[in-house]
Amino acid sequence: MKDKLLSRISNIVALVLLAVSVVIVLAMYVGPNADTITNAGGDVMNVPAATDTLIYWCYALLIATVVAVVGFAAYKFISNLIINPKGGIKTIVTLVAFAILIIVAWNLGSPEKLPIIGYEGTENEGFWAQFTDMVIYVCYTLFVLVFLAIIGNRLYTKFK
Repeated sequence: MKDKLLSRISNIVALVLLAVSVVIVLAMYVGPNADTITNAGGDVMNVPAATDTLIYWCYALLIATVVAVVGFAAYKFISNLIINPKGGIKTIVTLVAFAILIIVAWNLGSPEKLPIIGYEGTENEGFWAQFTDMVIYVCYTLFVLVFLAIIGNRLYTKFK
């Protein structure tokens, strides 16, 4: 009974988030324009009125996702540690491996200024340039690991 209630609540929350996202995206593409800007090539471009709303909505979804993932991971880790200490150690090893991946990716990143045509700000150098490189390297590494895990699982089940 409790599982059905949790499943129903999560389905309702997911549908509400999807509906709000669809409305905001539609407002972005179909809604009125707030302003026009001229890009580096001299073309005049319209700026939708819902641009800020969409950006803030994406921030809110990202923050909610990170909080939920960290919260559920902490809950699962603590319950695993109480019930099965050996399983808790495996979780710690995974977290340490992920931390090492982030540290290595950070050190691979470059803080040098990235020349972007038409951009005069400072967010493309220093910390943010290195952070962006780190995120890209972590994504590449995780993509390769997932791909290898899928192939390895197929081979393992085939030859088992």
